[in-house]
Amino acid sequence: MPHEHFDKERPPVILAAQYGRTWLIDELLKRGADLNIRDKRGVAVLHEAAKLCRFEICKNLIAAGATKNVRDKQDNRPLDLTSHFIQKGNFEKYYTPYNVNMTLDHERYLQERLKVRGLLSEKNARPM
Repeated sequence: MPHEHFDKERPPVILAAQYGRTWLIDELLKRGADLNIRDKRGVAVLHEAAKLCRFEICKNLIAAGATKNVRDKQDNRPLDLTSHFIQKGNFEKYYTPYNVNMTLDHERYLQERLKVRGLLSEKNARPM
């Protein structure tokens, strides 16, 4: 079930990853959501969770069978996106105007970034 979000169709499970709603992702997966679904840009749930360094979500998705090396249409893997918001100003500038319900926590991002990178770098990553 796609969701119109600006000019891109974004499946609810991808939006839940973006907003850090672990409980919602778990519920959607229980109800049969495809954890490797992609939006129009080829972005999968794991891409969105990795970009925002949401460790618990990444860990749960991988445990449920998400493909670590999935590539979007720009040939990015989730691991490639873990430095997207390394500079604090970029983090706030990108999300504040468009996502008023999103909690921004750059300190959490930096702390979880290394854990997410380690999780996505493990040898058992499956290519896709």
